[in-house]
Amino acid sequence: MKLQEKKSIKKGSNLNKNNILIVDDDTELNEGLTELLKNEGYAVCSVNNGLEALKEAGCQTFDLIILDYKMEGMSGLEVLKVKVIFISGNPFIEKIVGKYDLSENILCALSKPFNIEIFLDAVKKACR
Repeated sequence: MKLQEKKSIKKGSNLNKNNILIVDDDTELNEGLTELLKNEGYAVCSVNNGLEALKEAGCQTFDLIILDYKMEGMSGLEVLKVKVIFISGNPFIEKIVGKYDLSENILCALSKPFNIEIFLDAVKKACR
């Protein structure tokens, strides 16, 4: 009874609708966490593997990703190891990205229009 009362007080308390991605191959846990967070007022997307996580992350922006460490096909660590090449119309993107410790997975940042040879070198390095 107290748990239900507590839930009703908190339900919808997160007014800014932070977008959360849950990635876990344990369907029961995934569904439980999704329901819990939705009841707390969060916008939640849940998937069951790393490949689906990458697909969703390519389609929308998430404020938080809850990521299972060990999954069939692609582990949580493998999801984190996706390599990135930033491209931007901002002529100072290299300096902007260099200013922040964004990720060791960011290989480079290139301003548009960028040198095709430098771009292809970065792609080759990423695909090794």
